[in-house]
Amino acid sequence: MSNILGQSSGVSIIRLLTAVVIVNVVGASVDAVINLYILDPGRATGLSFGLAILIVNVLFVAGTVMGSTLKVRFLDRQSFKTVMVGTIGVMVLLYLNFLWVQSYWMVIILMFAIAFGLGNMNPKLYAQVISLADQNIVGTIFGTVSSPVTIAAPLGSIGIVLIYNAISPSAAYWVSIIILLIGTGVLLLGKHQRPVAKA
Repeated sequence: MSNILGQSSGVSIIRLLTAVVIVNVVGASVDAVINLYILDPGRATGLSFGLAILIVNVLFVAGTVMGSTLKVRFLDRQSFKTVMVGTIGVMVLLYLNFLWVQSYWMVIILMFAIAFGLGNMNPKLYAQVISLADQNIVGTIFGTVSSPVTIAAPLGSIGIVLIYNAISPSAAYWVSIIILLIGTGVLLLGKHQRPVAKA
């Protein structure tokens, strides 16, 4: 099973699961952070709070659907690891926007880009796993990947939001950026495992 996940993602199973946990710690807190960001009276969007959140959510869903269904030749040629690193990079830009640019419209664009990357990345991994794995263990493999996500989600949604409220928004943004950079390092460092097709 570890060989299949490694061949599918291009990284070892330990690094893959570690990166998945790290990224989802931040990802689970994004919605709450955006809500708090838009609620700040000093950041006028020109829209009601409900409409501002609706636009973000609609574009995120649209990005996910488009990423998983549209054929983008450039992305199709990239490995799962490359797409994941690129998606993490866009998440870092989102938090840098929170810190310095503070543009609601940039939040919309970056959230769409993140969703598009996730929508492209997940089917890529699933297709590779299905092509390599025996049918009897496909469910076990997907469960192995999804379990850390389930564990990581409350850590991010509670921990980062707590930092946002108890310390400062800037502290929460920097913690998120550092976590994302660690996740990128986990993916990029170490021996690369070349994805292979099932004979």
